[in-house]
Amino acid sequence: MRVWLAIVVGKICAFASRFLKRGGGSSLPGALARRIEPRILIRLFEKAAMTSIIITGSNGKTTTARMVAEVLNRNGLRIVWNRSGANMVNGIISALIERCDIWGSLVADVAVLEVDEANLRHVIAAVKPKLVLVTNCFRDQLDRYGEVDTTLELIRVALKDAPAGSTLLLNADDPLVAGLAPGGGCKTLFYGVESLDSAPGYAPEVDTSEYRPQDARNCPCCGAYYEYSLTTYGHLGKYRCPRCFSSRPVPDFRATNVVVQGVHGSVFTVAFEHDPEDDFIEASLGLPGLYNVYNCLAAVACCLVLDIPKKVIEEGIAKSTSAFGRMETIRIGEKNVLLALVKNPVGFNEVIQTIASDGSRKTLVVCLNDNFADGRDISWIWDVDMERLSRHPSLIHSIIASGTRAEDMALRLKYTGIGEEKIDVEPGLDRALELGLGKLAPGETLYVLPTYTAMLEIREHIRRRSHAKEFWRA
Repeated sequence: MRVWLAIVVGKICAFASRFLKRGGGSSLPGALARRIEPRILIRLFEKAAMTSIIITGSNGKTTTARMVAEVLNRNGLRIVWNRSGANMVNGIISALIERCDIWGSLVADVAVLEVDEANLRHVIAAVKPKLVLVTNCFRDQLDRYGEVDTTLELIRVALKDAPAGSTLLLNADDPLVAGLAPGGGCKTLFYGVESLDSAPGYAPEVDTSEYRPQDARNCPCCGAYYEYSLTTYGHLGKYRCPRCFSSRPVPDFRATNVVVQGVHGSVFTVAFEHDPEDDFIEASLGLPGLYNVYNCLAAVACCLVLDIPKKVIEEGIAKSTSAFGRMETIRIGEKNVLLALVKNPVGFNEVIQTIASDGSRKTLVVCLNDNFADGRDISWIWDVDMERLSRHPSLIHSIIASGTRAEDMALRLKYTGIGEEKIDVEPGLDRALELGLGKLAPGETLYVLPTYTAMLEIREHIRRRSHAKEFWRA
C-alpha cells in the first residue's frame, strides 16, 4: 500500500510541477516518494522482470545513456530511463515512477539508468544491474568529490555490490577506470580507441612528457610516470608503465580509423570479439567531438553485450541526437544557438577543441555559475586551456562572460591574452543571450558554453523563443 501511495503522490507531483512550470518534475517526485516509502527503489525492482543497465563516470553519462536508449527503443524494447539527466537517487526514482502503471508496476523491458558517482552504491544495491558501464574519471566538482582518488574510490566500493554474473564494461583508455576491474564474479570487458586518422584540429597527439597536464600521471603500482604512444584527450590513450610494465588492457571493443570532423561529427569502425574481418560495425555519428566517439563506442559495446543486432545498432547510432544542452543546436529565427555544457577542465578543453576546429570566426557566451549542482569551487577554470582561444586571433569575434561568477570568468579570459575589447561582462543570462544574438548576422551560430545550472536557465530562455522541447522531453 505504501509503495502504491508513493507512486501516486509522485505522479501528482510531477504533473503539478510541469503544469505550474516549476521545473520538470525530475527530482521532487522521487524525494516525496522516498518520504512515504524509504525503500521504494528496492521495492520497484523487486516486482520488475526487466534488464537493468547502469552508466556512471565523470563525463558522457547523459549522452551515452541516450544513445543506448535510442538503439534499444529502435529494437522494439520498452525503455525506462532518466532522460532529464537527474542522476541522483531522487531523480532515478522520479523517472521510474513516470513509467509505473496504476497498480505500481514498471511498464518496461529495460531500465537505462545514468547514475551519479556518489549515488552509485545505493543504486547498484537496489537495482542489481545486468551491466555496469564506467565511462571515465576526471576531476569534477572539487568541493563535493575532492580529487579523482575520492571519486574513484566511490565507484570502486559501489562495484563490490554488483551481482555475480553481471558484466562490467570499462574504458581501457582511462588508466583509472581500467584499474577498477574486479577479481570477483563479474565479467569484465573493455572498450577503447585504437587509431586516429588525421582530421583538421584532431591530429593524433604523442606526448611522453612527465609534466603533461592530466588527472592520472602515475602508475598506481610503482609510482612511475606513464608513457603514452597515443593520447586522445586528457589522460586517455594508449599507456604503459616503463618500470613495472603494467599497461592498457586489450579492448574487447575497438574504435579504429577514427576521423573526427569537428562540429560535423565523426566516422569510425567498431571491431569486436577476435575476428575484426567479420565482426565490425560502421559508425557514422552526427555528434561532434572526440569525446562523443568514446560515448558512441561505449553505447555500441553496451548494445552488443545485450545481443542487439548490428544493423539495428548502426541505424540507431546514425539517428542519434544530442542530449539537451550537450552540443545541442537550436534555431532562433534566422540564427542558431549551440549549447555545450562545460563542467570540468577536461570537458571544457574538448568543447574548445571541437568548436575551434573549423577555424571560423566565433561569438561565444561563457556562463559560469557556482550553485550546488555546479560546484561552489570555481578554481577549476584556471586549469582549462582557454589560451587555445587566443592562439588564433581571428577565431574570436566576441566573448560574453555571464552567470553568477561572470567577473571571475572575465578575469580568466583576460589572462588568455584575448584583447579586452573583445570581452563583455553581463551577469544576467537572458541579457547575455540577447547581447550575443545581436552580434550575429543571419545564418550565423552563437556558441553558448554554460555550467549545469546556467545551462538549464539559459536553455529555458532559448526554448521560450524557439520551438525547442522542455529539457525533460528533449
